[in-house]
Amino acid sequence: MNPQNEIWFVDANDARAHGYEPCGVCKP
Repeated sequence: MNPQNEIWFVDANDARAHGYEPCGVCKP
């Protein structure tokens, strides 16, 4: 992954609040 494309969140709930979902394959 290109470092410019990395986005860090405090936790999974923070990511969901920004419209992101956990990986459907590895289910972190």
